[in-house]
Amino acid sequence: GLRRFHGGGAGMQEIGRGVLLFAVMLLCMEEAAAVPPVAPTGLQVEFVTRYEVALAWTPVENATFYNVQHRTFAPQGPWVSLGPGAKFQQPNIRIGDLEENTRYEIQVVAGNADGLSPAALLSSSSVAPTNPPEPPLDVNEYAHTETSVSLTWTAPVTPSATHFRVLVSECRKSVWQVDCVDGRPCLSDRTVRCSDYVHYEESGEVVEFPAAPALIANLVSGRTYFFVVEARNLNILGYYSGGGPPPRGPPRPERLDG
Repeated sequence: GLRRFHGGGAGMQEIGRGVLLFAVMLLCMEEAAAVPPVAPTGLQVEFVTRYEVALAWTPVENATFYNVQHRTFAPQGPWVSLGPGAKFQQPNIRIGDLEENTRYEIQVVAGNADGLSPAALLSSSSVAPTNPPEPPLDVNEYAHTETSVSLTWTAPVTPSATHFRVLVSECRKSVWQVDCVDGRPCLSDRTVRCSDYVHYEESGEVVEFPAAPALIANLVSGRTYFFVVEARNLNILGYYSGGGPPPRGPPRPERLDG
């Protein structure tokens, strides 16, 4: 047959204490899980233009939104929220309507339902919307070997450049047989052929140099090379090349005109 359980008063009190204890334990666990995010890390400038700056940072694990503020550095202005007070889900942002050649400080805060993190502050020295740099000047040879050359140049000052890359053109002489009237090869014509300028690469990646000199390796002995140096800063408008007519670069083969 079926068994019936008849709980007495003491038994019901024990059950009540158990339910109460279980509820208190759940409440304590929920309170322990209430943790605001840590401050964002890896905050950096991706690029600037004359009037805006693009930022990115490492996603914070338990953050559900971010707040971004900026202010002028000198004179120091008030913090201005984007939005204002807007919440951004993505770990990157573009800030517009900035003043050209003005230094800014930017801070990013991560948040969730439990609160806000400490602010991550970006140095003002890296946030200054600016024009692209002038082209590099006086591109010259610094040293060379049979298969490499080191280039120097005069970097632009206003606005300053922070990145440089080199374009290379390779020239070689080809010997072509020229037929005479009777169809027999009797003359040799030496023709110079130069490749298009291509960016200097290592391991399949275009190399950026922080400053001169720039070592250009893996050249072929006996061929002539021409080089052009490009400069840029953080401006997204890109690289500006210059230095006048590209100089003939070692290694030193026989002269193209000789």
